[in-house]
Amino acid sequence: MSPHYMPALFSPNGNRWNLVSLLFSLFYFLPIFFMAETLHTWQWAYIFIAYVIFLTLYLWGLKSDSNRALPPILAILALCYAITYITPGSNALFGFATFLGGYYFPLKRAFLILGLALVVELVAFTWLNHNIMFLGIATFLSVSLFISAIFLRQDLQHRFAEERDQRHIQQLATIAERERIGRDLHDLLGHSLSGVALKAELAEKLISANEYQSAAKEIAAVAELARSALTNVRESVSGLKQKGLGAELNKLCQQLHSAGFETLCDDKLSGHYSLSAEVESSIILLLKEACTNMLRHSNGNRAQLQLQKNQNMFLITVWDNGGSSKIETGNGIQGMEERCRDMGGQLTLQNDDEGTLLSMTILGTQHD
Repeated sequence: MSPHYMPALFSPNGNRWNLVSLLFSLFYFLPIFFMAETLHTWQWAYIFIAYVIFLTLYLWGLKSDSNRALPPILAILALCYAITYITPGSNALFGFATFLGGYYFPLKRAFLILGLALVVELVAFTWLNHNIMFLGIATFLSVSLFISAIFLRQDLQHRFAEERDQRHIQQLATIAERERIGRDLHDLLGHSLSGVALKAELAEKLISANEYQSAAKEIAAVAELARSALTNVRESVSGLKQKGLGAELNKLCQQLHSAGFETLCDDKLSGHYSLSAEVESSIILLLKEACTNMLRHSNGNRAQLQLQKNQNMFLITVWDNGGSSKIETGNGIQGMEERCRDMGGQLTLQNDDEGTLLSMTILGTQHD
């Protein structure tokens, strides 16, 4: 849609002032009171029929838009010129054409409409009505209504721009929320399903070895992980985190230990700082995704999770002694990078013979 486009001035649920303004057109009949004794019947009919035609044309103009407004404007000017042959009251109607032109068209084209109206008024004054008052009133009303239309157009354009900006902001907020939910679901489900897969594989091996009691315990653990995943998904969608950072960290350490990792957890955040819900949620999800990657890809047997604060940044480091095989950046790493970036921090990944180290920072926000 063109930036110069303007919608119809009148709609059933829109601004009715444009119809109320037609009351000013009644000045069209004022000269008749001074000419009543000299008018013939056909002239009376001419005056009233012409006014009905004017109302029809003006309503047509109000219900048009920028693409369709020119024909009614030109028709109003032609009608006003024709009416001047009978009554000078036509000077009260010229301004309605300039009002429509000033509203519907950009400034350059609007001035052309105003100029055309003034030329028609001058020609009508020269050929049909030689009273200087006729020309003065017609010119004054045309210019005044033109200026009011310009201000109305600017005001509405400003309002439309604000509405567009507001819609754009809402769209961006919707996209950001979708991305957040997508990252949360990936982090939560990726971690939980990795645990389910590991437990299920272990249960399969135990059944093959006829260790049915141990296999039953692993199957029960699979069910518990599935229930936990469902709870986490519900919490993620609703934005609620009930367990807290310390409890989640302990749970991750236990899962790593169950998977065969000798795990060291160094938590210098929970219990030491009052974290905002957004920061705590981000740290939990970063830890879960990092641990999920470790469970999926690491061939090590030692792990370390460390949480601390460095000036105004929270630092999360996750290390394991897995091999130095090349790590490909997939959705998990990308999601963590985006989450860190959204929280004003960054992610760095180091991978060598001594193991794999993930260092993540986010901007510290605390409750007072």
